[in-house]
Amino acid sequence: MRTWRVLMIAASPFPLPQGSQVLIAGLAESLQQRGHHLRIVAYPQGAAEPRTQVPVHRVAGVPFYRQLDPGPAIGKPLQDLALARGVLEQVQRERPHLLHAHNIEGLLVGLWVRRHTGLPLVYHVHNLMQPELPTYFRLPPLRAAGRMLGYWVDRDLPRRAQACIVLNAQTAPHLQRLGVDPERIHHIPPGVSLEQVPPLERERIRRQLPPGPLVLYSGNLDRYQDLPTLIPAFQQVRQRLPQARLILATHREIDRGRARTLHHALGDGVQLLSIARWSDMQALIAACDVAVSPRQVCWGFPIKLLNYMAAGRPIVAAAGSAQGLRHMETGWIVSNGEVEAFAQAILTLLRDRSLSRRMGQAARKEVKERHNWSDCAKATEAVYAELLA
Repeated sequence: MRTWRVLMIAASPFPLPQGSQVLIAGLAESLQQRGHHLRIVAYPQGAAEPRTQVPVHRVAGVPFYRQLDPGPAIGKPLQDLALARGVLEQVQRERPHLLHAHNIEGLLVGLWVRRHTGLPLVYHVHNLMQPELPTYFRLPPLRAAGRMLGYWVDRDLPRRAQACIVLNAQTAPHLQRLGVDPERIHHIPPGVSLEQVPPLERERIRRQLPPGPLVLYSGNLDRYQDLPTLIPAFQQVRQRLPQARLILATHREIDRGRARTLHHALGDGVQLLSIARWSDMQALIAACDVAVSPRQVCWGFPIKLLNYMAAGRPIVAAAGSAQGLRHMETGWIVSNGEVEAFAQAILTLLRDRSLSRRMGQAARKEVKERHNWSDCAKATEAVYAELLA
């Protein structure tokens, strides 16, 4: 088997216990286990966990850019310039066979480096910018401008890569309509760690949480996650099951203004947790009774769903983020924005333990069969082989 030197461009803090970064680490480690030589080039920020066995080069930081969140920010263009310089330095040092870019900023950096080096470029499509970019703005004119800019980015940049890897089947035809050569598009679902949390660790975490049935949302709290659907749905849950509690777990620091708003809406029925360690987040997922994903538009693949499934949790998800789920088999899928239906699904799963157990077991079986990192690495390896033939 041929092996290659691959430089992965992570236009983000790395590592972090959130979706894109978990995918990058899992894929890079799996490729490395298959004998390839991986190096990740990323922003200077990052967390102590989840640890990765792949060498990581963090580029120089910009003094006034410390953001861990995705989305536009003052200073981010300068950080991306530093990333581009760092990638070019690593190309000269490591002599990779190809570049593998993640996130749209990573694609921009990769295209610039390719122009100077001629290296083949693979773009991993974690999201599309037209639906996501407007969510970072509050004023309607800025949201409209964000939508237009996002459309231009989606139409113009991915087709410049030699290969695009999409995470769900719906993204492929959309990219084709935007002008990407269909022969350059490869559908490779992400993998997930199947390591189970020890029962004692799960019980330790459970004892630290409020008593009663627990509903968990894990991940960032940005607008595109559509938490305004979840909050009124859980208000209805609390009206019929007052002892239920909603846990919102994120790797970021808790914003006090957001916390006050949530407590005003749900009182003691909600708890916000900042989870720094990936192992603690895994234990928290395993300790909950129902896990949720209210996001209504997702052109990637919500890694939180795979984490929920791997933990064997019953899931309620809005249709727009229900990739990989089969309704009433591996998850309960609710039409986008249907607050009452979302609430009813949560209530049913909290009350019907037999249904919850069957659904959770089926979800874990599904990820074992369709979302293991070994298969993901083999499929990615085939993309490399095609480019480097």
